[in-house]
Amino acid sequence: RVMMVMIVAMFMVMIVAAGTSSLTSDSSSEQSSSGPPTISSLSVTTKKKYVTGSSTLAVGSKVYIDRKYVTMSPLPSIVQGGAYVVTADDDKNASPKNTKFMTFTVDRAVTVYVAHDTRLALPSWLKSSFTSAGASITNTDMYGKQSLALYKRSYAKGTVTLGSNVDTPGNGNMYM
Repeated sequence: RVMMVMIVAMFMVMIVAAGTSSLTSDSSSEQSSSGPPTISSLSVTTKKKYVTGSSTLAVGSKVYIDRKYVTMSPLPSIVQGGAYVVTADDDKNASPKNTKFMTFTVDRAVTVYVAHDTRLALPSWLKSSFTSAGASITNTDMYGKQSLALYKRSYAKGTVTLGSNVDTPGNGNMYM
């Protein structure tokens, strides 16, 4: 199952439980009996109230707490049906170069997917510790639609820490 943590400024964080689908190859990790991974203890340095999605990720899912932007079709199969975090697009240029921008806890081993706005340079934390997933997500924004490239990394059960959306402020959306 996929858990998507959406963080505004066009970087999207999705989480796939290890060993529960073809979306990950880590079969040695813990598994939950059912349902997507659980995200808890969500904390952001800007103190905004990020939330987990009210349902699983699908075409038309709201991606930011402070915008009406939604995901568009086609939505890559690796993130469909995943749990996710709805972030704040106003955080897109917050805390440049911060490597501890957001933290949360997951209840099992997971693969975290981050969708990052292709108009922005990758922040160093994302470039150095994630790999390309070979897919992208399109969402609506004030310009019509924008593409976000997907990056992935495996994490053990416990705390996940993600950096800020940018090293240098720019024109783009927060990651999802």
